[in-house]
Amino acid sequence: MVGLAAYGCYFPAARLTAAETERVWGSPIADLDSKPVAAADEDALTLAAAAAATIDGDAALGSMSLASTTLPYRRRVQIGVLARALRSGGDSLFTTEHTTSARAGTEALAVQLLAVRASGRSGMVVAADVASPTGDAHRAAVLGAGAVALLVAEDGAVATFEASAHHVAEDPGLDFVPAGESALQDVQVSGYTQEALGAAVRGAVEPLLHRLGRTPSDYRFLVLGTMPGRLLDAAARGCGFTREQSRPVWAFPSTGDLGAAGALTNLALALDTAEPGDRILLVGYGAGSGADALSFTAGESAGRGAVARALAGGRPVDALTYLRMTGRI
Repeated sequence: MVGLAAYGCYFPAARLTAAETERVWGSPIADLDSKPVAAADEDALTLAAAAAATIDGDAALGSMSLASTTLPYRRRVQIGVLARALRSGGDSLFTTEHTTSARAGTEALAVQLLAVRASGRSGMVVAADVASPTGDAHRAAVLGAGAVALLVAEDGAVATFEASAHHVAEDPGLDFVPAGESALQDVQVSGYTQEALGAAVRGAVEPLLHRLGRTPSDYRFLVLGTMPGRLLDAAARGCGFTREQSRPVWAFPSTGDLGAAGALTNLALALDTAEPGDRILLVGYGAGSGADALSFTAGESAGRGAVARALAGGRPVDALTYLRMTGRI
C-alpha cells in the first residue's frame, strides 16, 4: 500500500538556549528549551537539500514536492535547486511547490500520496523553514529552523497511508504577510487564534474519523504542528485527544516553531517512537485558515531515531551572535 518508505531531518548546528534567552531578555519562552538557528550561508533550500540527503536509497523519483514559507525567492521555480542537488529532474519529474502557510507541509505530502498512487513511481516531500522577519519580539523568539524529508512509495514500509480529510475557512488577521512586505503580522488576540485553530483542526479530523469509523482512542499519536504548548493542548482537547497522545510527538521544546516543516517533523518524531501497527493521525494547520488530516499505520521499519540524531551535537550561541545570524543587528 502507498505510504512512507523512509524519512530524515536536518537542523542547523547553532542553538539558542532558554538559559541565554532568559539571561538577556529577562524571561524564558514557555516550553522552549532551545532552538536551531540558521547560519548566514543557510536558507530554506540548503536545509531542504540537507534533509533530503539523509534518505538512503536509489529509488528513481517520479515526483517531488517542496514546502516552505521562507524560500529565498519571491517569484521563480525553486524546486529545481533541490532536484539538481539530488541528481533528479528532467522532463519526467513532476514537481510542486507549496509556500503560503504552515499547512504547506501536509499539502505537499497529500499531493505526493496522490501522485505516487497514480503513477506507481516513488516521490519525495521536503519541507523546510528558517525564521521569518517579524516585528514581534516574542514571536521571533520561538521561530526555529529545520527541514524534514519523506520518501513516499507504493510499499510503505515505515507507515501505510489510510485516508485523509481537509478543511478550509476564512479567518482574517492571523499570521500573514501582506503583498509587498516581508514581516509576519498578526492581530494578536489569543482567544481568536485558539478558536480558529480549533475549528480548522476539528473540521478536518472529525470527518476523517467518521469516514474510518474510529474514535480518538483508536490512535496512539495525534501529530500537530510545532506550535506552543497551550495551543497544542487546546487543539488536541477540542477534537477529543489527550496530552498523552500529542505531547510525546511534539518537537517544539527542542526546535521552536518550524513553520511548514513543523507537522512533518513531529510526524518523524512519531515514526521514531511508534511500534508496528500503531495508528498515527497527522494534522497540518495553516492560519487563514485550513487543515489537512491524514491517517497512517506504522510499519515494521519505523523507529529510526532520525529526529534525535539530527538534533544531537548542536552548539550554543550567545544572544549577540544570534541577533547577527538572524539579521537583527
